[in-house]
Amino acid sequence: MFDDRKLRQQICAFAAANGFTGAAPDDLRLLALGGSDRRFYRVPAGETSCVAMISPPPGDEQQAWLDINRFLHSCSIAVPDVLAQDRVHHMMLVEDAGDVSLYHALQEQKDRQAVLELYKRALIFLAEMQVRATPKMQSCSRLRTRRFDYAASGLRLIILSNHSCRNTAGWKRLRVLPMNFTAWL
Repeated sequence: MFDDRKLRQQICAFAAANGFTGAAPDDLRLLALGGSDRRFYRVPAGETSCVAMISPPPGDEQQAWLDINRFLHSCSIAVPDVLAQDRVHHMMLVEDAGDVSLYHALQEQKDRQAVLELYKRALIFLAEMQVRATPKMQSCSRLRTRRFDYAASGLRLIILSNHSCRNTAGWKRLRVLPMNFTAWL
């Protein structure tokens, strides 16, 4: 388990040693926790900031994250840059990508056309990621044995193409990308 006060002091010292000066332990903001035991803190430094990613010892969560990050970079997929790494304390500083998620952007948007445009852009981005990464999947040791296709996922996704979709929001028709993404792009 983490000693939060001590951890915040270590983050500030590590950040300062890597050019992100001026942050005090109380200035750090714990970002939303996800599906792992990692912690993410925003580290303010004047007009800029970075994110400290803390992985729990023991284990190789940090190395797995680094491997997949490098792989995605090699596929020209935008992921946060790694700014510094401390293997002893299982700590990294990464580029701050901001707070706006697709979910929050959709919640704030009131215009139906703008919402549809956000969804369209997100689907295009996901399709581009798939097209860029799949041919190189074997080059990443962390992904080499993983399968992300329909059969492996076991999900029963329903692709709606030219079918009516009714809901309380009043959407009369929902069109989703064709099955052959590469032809569509």
